Amino acid sequence: MDDVEIAVVGIGCHFPGGEGLENFWRVLINGENCAAEIPNDRFNLSQWYDPDESKTGKTYTAKAALIDGNDPQDHPI
Repeated sequence: MDDVEIAVVGIGCHFPGGEGLENFWRVLINGENCAAEIPNDRFNLSQWYDPDESKTGKTYTAKAALIDGNDPQDHPI
């Protein structure tokens, strides 16, 4: 089989901290922490959160690095 050369001619990305490669590099270069309090539209944090990590059925994590505008109906191109 012949060797096949492949060139990447574009990139699309969506990361916590913004969409696109420029925002990705900004977050990396500036060492930004993109973790924020988990919003209620993800799940009801007041129902599930407890700072005591030994509590069964609870989470002691109140923050996450989430992607803004993430739509489960979005399809990769």
